[in-house]
Amino acid sequence: MAQNRTYQACFPSQTKRKDHLLVFSNPVDSLMSEKPLSPKEKPPMLNSDDIQSVSDHVSTQTEGPVIFPQCHDNLNYQNGVADTPGIDPLGRVDSNSFQPVSEKHSRVQLEMMEDGLFAHTEDSILAYNACDGSLLPPIHCWGRSDVHLTNSTKETPHNPETNTPEHHTPSSVVVSHILQVDTHHNPAMSHTANRSMTINTSNDESTPVERDLPFAEPDTNNSATHAKTLAEAQTAFSRLIPLLLTVHSGNFGRFLIKVVKDTHAHSPLDDVFCMLYGGESLEGIHIPSGDPPNTNNFSQKRLICIKIQYLVRESFRIPDIFQDGLFVDSMLPTVNFYQFLRTFLAIKILFGCMQKVEDSSQKLSRLSVYKVYYILCQKLIHAHPELADYVSSPHYHIFGKPKIGVLTKLLYPDLVWKRLGKRGESKVHYIGWTWNGSMVDKDTLGLLDLHVTDLSDYFAKGTNPLNQSIQSRSTASAKGKDQLHQKIPPLPMLSLRTPLLSFVDVSCKYPDWDFSPRIWNVTPNSVPKHSEWARLTMERSMDVLKEHGVNLDILVADISAGVFSGNAHSSISETVIQSIKALVDVSSSKETYLHLYLAVIILLLPVIMASDQEVPKFSKAQLRVSVAECVTRLQHEVLTSPSIDKANLTFFYRTLRKMIHINEMSSCDLNRSNTKSVLKEIISDVQSSANRVDEESGLSECEELFIRGTIKAMNAFSFNIGDSCSTPSHSSNVTDIRNIGKTFQNVFLFTTHKMFRIPLWIQGGVVQKDLAAQLFHVSAKIFHEVTLSFPEISQLPIKTIIFLHLSFTNEMQKVSLAAFSRTDPDLSQETFRTWWIFSSMLQEYMGVISEVVALSRTLA
Repeated sequence: MAQNRTYQACFPSQTKRKDHLLVFSNPVDSLMSEKPLSPKEKPPMLNSDDIQSVSDHVSTQTEGPVIFPQCHDNLNYQNGVADTPGIDPLGRVDSNSFQPVSEKHSRVQLEMMEDGLFAHTEDSILAYNACDGSLLPPIHCWGRSDVHLTNSTKETPHNPETNTPEHHTPSSVVVSHILQVDTHHNPAMSHTANRSMTINTSNDESTPVERDLPFAEPDTNNSATHAKTLAEAQTAFSRLIPLLLTVHSGNFGRFLIKVVKDTHAHSPLDDVFCMLYGGESLEGIHIPSGDPPNTNNFSQKRLICIKIQYLVRESFRIPDIFQDGLFVDSMLPTVNFYQFLRTFLAIKILFGCMQKVEDSSQKLSRLSVYKVYYILCQKLIHAHPELADYVSSPHYHIFGKPKIGVLTKLLYPDLVWKRLGKRGESKVHYIGWTWNGSMVDKDTLGLLDLHVTDLSDYFAKGTNPLNQSIQSRSTASAKGKDQLHQKIPPLPMLSLRTPLLSFVDVSCKYPDWDFSPRIWNVTPNSVPKHSEWARLTMERSMDVLKEHGVNLDILVADISAGVFSGNAHSSISETVIQSIKALVDVSSSKETYLHLYLAVIILLLPVIMASDQEVPKFSKAQLRVSVAECVTRLQHEVLTSPSIDKANLTFFYRTLRKMIHINEMSSCDLNRSNTKSVLKEIISDVQSSANRVDEESGLSECEELFIRGTIKAMNAFSFNIGDSCSTPSHSSNVTDIRNIGKTFQNVFLFTTHKMFRIPLWIQGGVVQKDLAAQLFHVSAKIFHEVTLSFPEISQLPIKTIIFLHLSFTNEMQKVSLAAFSRTDPDLSQETFRTWWIFSSMLQEYMGVISEVVALSRTLA
């Protein structure tokens, strides 16, 4: 029985890479920045234990590609930096995403993977960081290592003597040879085996095309240009060989995304289409001759990119005979060439037709993205009817909507989407994206109102004759299409916006760490201390302010000492006003003002939330007066200044006003001495709602309340529980919603259990009457320490969690109000009043702390 193949992972030495730090001017330069490593330059291999561990993994049959997590500690980054935003050079492609699989598995899965773009295999999960979704650092894999060649049972089509390290063919020579006429291709093995790639460099389309070599044109004036670009393309492709040796049917999409991103700027869509589906020549690609130097430079980049893509195409088309079997022992044969062609074209279109913008009000519907893909494919087919005669006709290579959705998510992993529109007619929209006018012209946009089936009929009837490439298409629309566009008015869609005076987006979630603003242990007659998170966040903003000449140390010392109304130079209002004036004098950025607002809010939050036992009522009254004075001066002295961002300043003083409300309600006392009876009524209200269970549904009133609230929040904020599920379905959504209701009920029952321990008497036997503040203190502590620890709750957006808390407390107020006729009127009145104060404090606090969390993330 044939042995499974074994790969060795090599990791470049960190010390050897320090002198190769390069700064690339564009992604194409990054492809050609490093000289390929020869076998003699290979970095040290793994130790024997690691190799044995790897061998054990490979020899075990699995359901998907094998990942070697024990090698992650040996990872080393390449020192290549690209200045193109959002584009990672091919030199830094994560080869850990392309780990080898067993030979048996790869051959069996070939047919199964034909209709599935990207298998949900183990490597597709482990190749990404669990925290932020980013790719793990690169692993440099040498697929043609000595161990591999020794253990492989597959017979290569070339002389085995060349497999030794001494006779290993350098990568540059390998690439150079494949660009010449391929005499080793067997026509029986591929329907396009004898095709070579020829580019017409003449301005006259009738000029004969040289067909002997794929790129070179020795009889033209551009032979020097072709020779130069050929060498650069060779170097670039040779750096891809180690990665291609690890590509298989389950991960080739990620590899193609890297190729497309790094060659996109210099490879027009029309050229890519002709490269993919061209036959013996690519007459659709025209290289200008005798143009100015800057145009020639662009043409050279264009040639390099198209040659790189061609080499990638050939390696997937004929991997078994590509350059004397360079990839004969790789997993490339598991990739169906039919899937490769249409995946490459789809990625190219999706990457070029959309562009991200900062304005969250800009959006694209998922259906319109698919329509643009479909329309561009049809236009390319009509622009090149001669390509339809080949077996690999693009007529059968257009993906359906589900596959385009999968590709879009793979291409843009951080994509934010929401359902917008009327109930029953809502559509998925991508938030913060717009069309790229360089690829999506007015003619294409004018067809988006047609249904997909109508688009198929539209192009099938030949009513849209296209006799030129997409890049040179005129922007003027045909009269008939203009009339058709006018007959179908666009559907009105609701606009999903973040409120102008809020930093909490509809998709924003709470962090997975403790963001309490204070330490919850109560020390009588002592200002509460900041939590570790609050202290570090405040100090970070204060350090930024010091760089702009603003120092808050004196104010911090006064607040910590309980001094809230000192002299005019150290008061809260004076410190804030003078700090803003200092920032205005040095023309600070808007972000610097936000650091000031965040630092002041975090500084005041612990004392704002303090109970009467921690900070006396008289001192709390002084604090409120000082903060209120600050709000007044901000409105009358600062808000009118033309150099101040009014939206951010309004957010700041409105937040201070909410904090005043919280502090004022923390000192509200009961009007009766029997505090214990009021507490019992409140606890009874919660427990009764949890104990009344419907016999048919099996749900308590409390669970039903949270389930209804969750559904309302999903509809209001376009949130879908299935977003975080790998296989969302109706049944899974129902289960998740029920789990949310049960979890919230358990949290509130746990809160009532803690309420029993609230001390109702203080020293001297005096009755403690600030019951609402005590309830708020317990609930806020449980919210930070317990509530968000449940994954059913932490997965929800901030606005949804706030809405559910508000719905529950409002319902409890209704229950308390309904008890007026059944219990003592005075007791019912105090119970309802306590519920109202507690609910208002909790609502105001959750709004403030959510803004603090969102703002701190913005400034991080």
